[in-house]
Amino acid sequence: MSDLAMQAMDSTHPMHVNVPRVSVTVTSVGKLAVTIPQEEEV
Repeated sequence: MSDLAMQAMDSTHPMHVNVPRVSVTVTSVGKLAVTIPQEEEV
């Protein structure tokens, strides 16, 4: 499952770079917390 998480992170990372309003936080548990403001829905 770690591999999938890594791949998902690598795949989504470049996309999120284009959207500075999207905050991506990686917890120590290895879960990805994506915070998207209600003002802008992607």
